[in-house]
Amino acid sequence: MRKSSSPYMPKLNRAATDADKRRFSREAFDAIMTHFEAGLSELARQRDSIEGDFQSNAATDFTAEVFVNGQSRCRCRIWLGGMFSPNGISYAERHLHAGSNACNEILLVEDLQGELYLSSLMGMGFGHIERQFDLKQMTRLQAADYLWRRFVLPLER
Repeated sequence: MRKSSSPYMPKLNRAATDADKRRFSREAFDAIMTHFEAGLSELARQRDSIEGDFQSNAATDFTAEVFVNGQSRCRCRIWLGGMFSPNGISYAERHLHAGSNACNEILLVEDLQGELYLSSLMGMGFGHIERQFDLKQMTRLQAADYLWRRFVLPLER
C-alpha cells in the first residue's frame, strides 16, 4: 500500500501579542532610521549643493535635515512612542522644539488577522504622496518610504 502525503493543515491565525507588537515597532523604527540615513547620503552624493545631517539622539529617536546651498530646506524628528501608543512611531517636520511631542504623523501598529502592519493616524489620503500608499496597511519598508517622501517634499517645490 502506498503511503499518502500529510493532510492539509490550515493556517491558524492568532492575535499578535504585546511582545510581537513591540518587536515589530522597533524593527519598523530601525528600518525607517536606516532608510533616512541612506537617503540623506544619496542626496548629498548626487548634488554638491546638498548636505544631509542625520543625528541619532537615542536608540529610539533621530533627526534629519537637508541643506541646499547651506539653507535648511527639510527637517524632521522621528521617534518611537508618542501620545497614542508606546509602539507608535511619531513624525514631526519643520520647526522642532526641544521637549515637544507635537507631530505631523503617527504610525500605529495594527494587527490584521495575525499580520502586523503600520497604519497612518493622520494621513487622509488626499495628497499625492499619500495616494501612493495604502495608509491603513503599510509594511515597515512602505512606512519608511512614506515618511521619507513626506520629508523631501519641500525639495520638489
